[in-house]
Amino acid sequence: MKNNSAAAVRDDSHLLLFAWVWLGVGALALLVFPALRQVHPTFGCLPFWCVVAPALDLAVLERRRWLEWSRTWLRRAAHRRRPTRQARRHAQRRRQRQRLAPLLAALLNR
Repeated sequence: MKNNSAAAVRDDSHLLLFAWVWLGVGALALLVFPALRQVHPTFGCLPFWCVVAPALDLAVLERRRWLEWSRTWLRRAAHRRRPTRQARRHAQRRRQRQRLAPLLAALLNR
């Protein structure tokens, strides 16, 4: 019996395109037509249907990409280390010297 897990992966590119277009047209419609920002008796809250619903659809469709992105970001953040105490003291002394150098030069040039 074949393993159908690879076949279970769907191609959602047409859904992604539809959701992006829906989000773009909905946001544009809300910007151009302020009357759409109200609650309609039949459709309910129009900003929800024009912007929030397609954004939620995109989040669901792109959840694997978001998870991978967040894992990558967390790995990078975990590998970033603060400088050691000695390096911080050295950098602090260097900044102090840089601040004092113009003053010292002005005093010595008198």
